[in-house]
Amino acid sequence: SEWEFAGYPWRNAEHYLQRSPITYVDEIETPVLLIQAEEDHRCPLEQAEQFFTALAVLGREVELVIVPRESHTYFRDGEPLHREERLERILQWFSHYLCDDC
Repeated sequence: SEWEFAGYPWRNAEHYLQRSPITYVDEIETPVLLIQAEEDHRCPLEQAEQFFTALAVLGREVELVIVPRESHTYFRDGEPLHREERLERILQWFSHYLCDDC
């Protein structure tokens, strides 16, 4: 983080906030599907929960799915059932929001 994002968040908060989706949450109108691995230490669960809560408070269409026992790369090396469920959720989301005759 130090070399990639111009310092740690506690030393350069403004830099991080400028790049954070939570900063622009009030501009989001598109329905959002958040799929979050419970054990993801690269993108912590609390960030997904904050984003979900902000969208919900704003009355936006949002769904949060928390995948138990999985880490950041579960979509390629996680439990087979979780990988299958992820793809099914995404297909259902697209079918609901993008397909008129699906």
